[in-house]
Amino acid sequence: MPRKTTSLRYRNLHGQPLGGAGDLGRTVKRAAARRQEGDAAVGLTEAEVDRVFDALALAGWRRGKTALMNLMRVLDLRRDGGRAFDNAEIAAALRRLHAAGRVQTVEGEGWYVPEALAEARLAALLVTIDAGAAWRALVWAAGGACGQVHPVPTYFSPRGDEEAVAVLRLVLVSGIDAPAYASLSAGALRQANVSRVVSTVLAQLQRSACSSVSTRRCAGGCWPCPSLRRGRPCARTWASGAALRPRVCCSGIRWR
Repeated sequence: MPRKTTSLRYRNLHGQPLGGAGDLGRTVKRAAARRQEGDAAVGLTEAEVDRVFDALALAGWRRGKTALMNLMRVLDLRRDGGRAFDNAEIAAALRRLHAAGRVQTVEGEGWYVPEALAEARLAALLVTIDAGAAWRALVWAAGGACGQVHPVPTYFSPRGDEEAVAVLRLVLVSGIDAPAYASLSAGALRQANVSRVVSTVLAQLQRSACSSVSTRRCAGGCWPCPSLRRGRPCARTWASGAALRPRVCCSGIRWR
């Protein structure tokens, strides 16, 4: 039986139109959500806001706050007291970051971190996070967060190159071997394992490695790569794969 509609139009005390019943309901819900976000924003610390920024930088996507909330729960990025972020707290943190110019939003798509700001932070994040767990969590959250995180995802449909770059970057940093990568490239990474995405990821990882190599010394006090020139690692560093492991110099000595 079709729903009955009404032609009644509502007005406030000043005679200003409020629209029909559906419009009025949506207005009330939006006002309630804004009040909830305002209450949540009061209790957020700077460290908690930074955790939301870090998760969004890792994700590399343009999605809504619910997808980000699901990702943060799997990555165990919580509030200072150990409680998981709820939807209102994620929204409040994103608005604070937006006001500070650290994140942007696209109508109809969601929130994202500008590339320059994301890359500057990723250099530190990639050496501290469990990249293997992170890329699986990212694929799970991007796929609708249904069920449990699968140890070997079989499908991933990125919304754009930025999202594909984020997943592939984490896959490579996780230390995956060639047979496992070949299997993923024929399955879950089919849409991410394309030349433009791979070249972007390798360029980002090289910049990150060179930035670390050019500013830090190894435990023995020497520069990790004596032949570092013009922001590029030497052939021995690159061939050994050390350029993709910013915490290890070309001699294998772990940095301080």
